[in-house]
Amino acid sequence: GKSSTANSLVGAQGLFEARRSAAAVTAACHAEEAPRLGGRRVLVLDTPGFGDAAQAPAEVYAEIRRGVAELAPEGAVVSPLFVFSLQGRVGEDDFAVVQGCEEHVFGADSLKAAVVVWTHADALDGGLEEYLLDAGDRLRELLGRCGGSLAIDNRQRGPSPQVEAIVRRAESVAF
Repeated sequence: GKSSTANSLVGAQGLFEARRSAAAVTAACHAEEAPRLGGRRVLVLDTPGFGDAAQAPAEVYAEIRRGVAELAPEGAVVSPLFVFSLQGRVGEDDFAVVQGCEEHVFGADSLKAAVVVWTHADALDGGLEEYLLDAGDRLRELLGRCGGSLAIDNRQRGPSPQVEAIVRRAESVAF
């Protein structure tokens, strides 16, 4: 999910370790620079995930704060990407992660600078908008507070219009 998306954003597989595992694969923040898009430097920061019994949420929040503080250049604009899968439903854990990141990492009103990235775009029968037609009120409210929502197929290799759209959206809403 997150690490595969990070690899897609930087245009290279393997820079961020991405594999299926019963436990979290990413334990610490890791940053890589994406090719310059529109003349701007884009730094992609992969973070540990939530929901692993080996790492409490407070530890994950602390690691994300450390990663942003130490790996992002001073004065850099930031746009958090929340990665959800189109192969499952958005559940309580997902809402808790977004709320926790807002409260413990990025601050109040930070969601307007965030982008929701849906993985497995290849699983969509129609477009993302059609998929979200049946979204519940809570998900609609969350998406309305964010700066955008886009889908990506992480199996695509090389430059991708999906990646360019995500980067453009993130740049347009970043704080």
